[in-house]
Amino acid sequence: MYSTDGEFGKVRLVSHTPSRRALEGLFCFSSAGWHRCNDQYLMFRSGEQAGFYQLIFTLDGCGCLEVDGTQMRLKAGSVAVMPPGLAHSYCTNTGEEWEFYWMILCGDLAQRMLSLLPQGIFWAEAPAQQLGRRMEELLFTKKGGGVDLELKISGLVYSVLAEVLLSFAHNGQREGVGGLTMAQKAMEYMEKHYSEPLTLERVGEALFVSKTHL
Repeated sequence: MYSTDGEFGKVRLVSHTPSRRALEGLFCFSSAGWHRCNDQYLMFRSGEQAGFYQLIFTLDGCGCLEVDGTQMRLKAGSVAVMPPGLAHSYCTNTGEEWEFYWMILCGDLAQRMLSLLPQGIFWAEAPAQQLGRRMEELLFTKKGGGVDLELKISGLVYSVLAEVLLSFAHNGQREGVGGLTMAQKAMEYMEKHYSEPLTLERVGEALFVSKTHL
């Protein structure tokens, strides 16, 4: 693990090169880190650099994510997901500090799991203690090799992704696509029609999707 203190704050970084078998059959990441930064911090990722999904989970303070001229505040307890190929930048708000974890996913399983989300930038309120603990475990996983290490990493990455997707299902918001997520649309419909008999088929017909997508 790489650790440093700079003018912009403190940084811990770890990189990982999964085996080909792990990329095909396990949950993997290529790099991850923890930052506690002041307002001198700025990161830009071009579309070419953003080849995989990236997660940003804010522990404390507030960051700013910008995509196509649209700015989003990343407040404490929120997690944001950026899809591949999307140029974006993020920084600490002026006069503030920002503490956050980030992770870049790779491998078939992680990409397929996150591709279930509609296109666009997503963010949601997430369980801070659970995600923070999992990310710390990931950063401090002893490096080496072999199946045991790959399985441990896969379990940690999967647990992070599961918490993220559950958070989006409960309170996710979307930027760059417009409208509500499917889960929010379903909840909105049920709130308006709570006095009527509700089934998955009926909610699906109202939202123009099959019940298997709810």
